[in-house]
Amino acid sequence: MSTLDELTDAAEQRWISGLAAGPDSARMRYDGVGVGADAPDLALPDSTGSERKLSSFWSERPAYFIFWRHFGCACGADRADRLREERAALKELGVTAVPIGMGDPVRAAAYEEQFGIDETFLCDPERLAYGAYGVPEGNILATSYDEEEIALGGPDVWQMVVNYKRDNNMRLVDNGWQLMSEFVVDTSGKIRMAYRYQYCDNFPDSRLAISAIKEADAGLGPFRGSLLPGG
Repeated sequence: MSTLDELTDAAEQRWISGLAAGPDSARMRYDGVGVGADAPDLALPDSTGSERKLSSFWSERPAYFIFWRHFGCACGADRADRLREERAALKELGVTAVPIGMGDPVRAAAYEEQFGIDETFLCDPERLAYGAYGVPEGNILATSYDEEEIALGGPDVWQMVVNYKRDNNMRLVDNGWQLMSEFVVDTSGKIRMAYRYQYCDNFPDSRLAISAIKEADAGLGPFRGSLLPGG
């Protein structure tokens, strides 16, 4: 079995290779599954290596999936902070968020410990669930708009950033173009909230997910006030 350092080294090389290749234009679209659609059901390992079906998280209570940035992005650390603040309100509703990341189980376990994530963390290194849910990639402005030297720099600048992150235990890994998205799925397997980030730290107001969960609990259709069925 590969060690944490070996897995992280390989993931860093994927980030560097992906940076040179650029984002996948087919994954930059914002036309993935939306409100009212059936939620894709895949099986992913958690940070212990145990396989978990996504539908197991919405079988009794609504599920709240958070598709994560790569493990070296400060946005992920910020989202972990926000998740800790949201935890009590979600617990009152009987819901626990389910983060989904690009790391393998070994790296995901280390990430959970580093950032105090108590929730079940699912692993999608092949980005199969990311693709099924239409979680978009962004260009360099979407991923680095707040760091002009990176957004406007070249390979020499990017290598300096890689070295800096490496020295500060925030290794740049996996796919650097991958943005985040968040979904609420009700107990019938229908999507109640589909929030796709426009840029790296485009975090939603926590009340959006809370309201979607309460709507589902009340048995209210997601298209109320429109001419679409389901209201």
